[in-house]
Amino acid sequence: MQLMNSVKGMRKSKGNVKFLSPRFLSLFPDKLTSADEQLSPNVLSFYKDNRSIAALPEVLSSIGMTEFDRDSVLSMLMDVSGTTKRVNSALEILKDLNFFDAENEIMNVTEKIVSSFDRLNKTLNIFQTDQMNKKGFAFLEKDQMERFYKDQGIDQKLNLADFEDFFNYNHVERELSLWSTVENIAMDIKEHKSSRQKRGTVLIAGIPVTFFQPAVLAPFAFAPGFWPSVAGPLVLSPNIFSPVILGPSILGPMILSPGVARPFIISPYILGSFIGSPFVMIPFIINPWAFGPNILNPFVLSPVILSPTLFSPDILAPAILGGGILSPSAGSPAVFTESALMISVLSPTFLS
Repeated sequence: MQLMNSVKGMRKSKGNVKFLSPRFLSLFPDKLTSADEQLSPNVLSFYKDNRSIAALPEVLSSIGMTEFDRDSVLSMLMDVSGTTKRVNSALEILKDLNFFDAENEIMNVTEKIVSSFDRLNKTLNIFQTDQMNKKGFAFLEKDQMERFYKDQGIDQKLNLADFEDFFNYNHVERELSLWSTVENIAMDIKEHKSSRQKRGTVLIAGIPVTFFQPAVLAPFAFAPGFWPSVAGPLVLSPNIFSPVILGPSILGPMILSPGVARPFIISPYILGSFIGSPFVMIPFIINPWAFGPNILNPFVLSPVILSPTLFSPDILAPAILGGGILSPSAGSPAVFTESALMISVLSPTFLS
């Protein structure tokens, strides 16, 4: 395995800053390599490096320490953290999606959606077209909505009980109803309250916990999360301005779901992964992380603060304008992961 030396050759100083962030028994060169390193030594590294103190290949060469031994330790960490399994799963997902094929299924779905909206646009009357041009939205009539649902492959009939009042409204009443609904969503007000619990949600010590509720092709915005979840993966669901606060997650990977301005605050993340989900302005604050490798997942303006990391490697997960503050890590090496303009303060690492 030539991975160590290959990664080492890729490393360059790119404006990163380190302060009081020592590294112990490191498996890979630091993704935060910088000329500005204050009290941040690299001690007992598993690879040869002139900047390392007591590099193990040199210190232990006399007792038979070989590159194979170092690779064995790395393989063990990859297995313990579940990284090997997740990498294989990620590759299978990309393969199933024909990710590198110009005629992949995702493109076909996109074309189908665009075509469906084009056909819907042709059914708009003069008033609806005028509203679209002036306000950016228009209200559909019953026949248009039914035709659109059918075009999307939804064979179910519309529930007339839900739409009967709406279709009887005039335009002004429909618009007032729309803004009232938007206001209720923003204030988290339910129009029809019931004592029945949401499907897949149970109360544990008075706290609602969601179980086995995957979200697929479900983009969302301005939808903060305040409750724990178990086995709730997020797939093909872009999101924006939806912070996660006091929302620990177990077995909840995010796959091909880009996020913007979605901070994670006091929301421990266990046995989950970020795969192909670029993050922008997503800080992790008091957010412990365990057994959750990041794969093909760029980070921009996403610092890690007071968030210990355990067995969560970064694989092809470049980062810029971020870093770790008071965030120690163990068993979390960076594999083929570049960084720039990062800062590391009081964030020691072990076996990383």
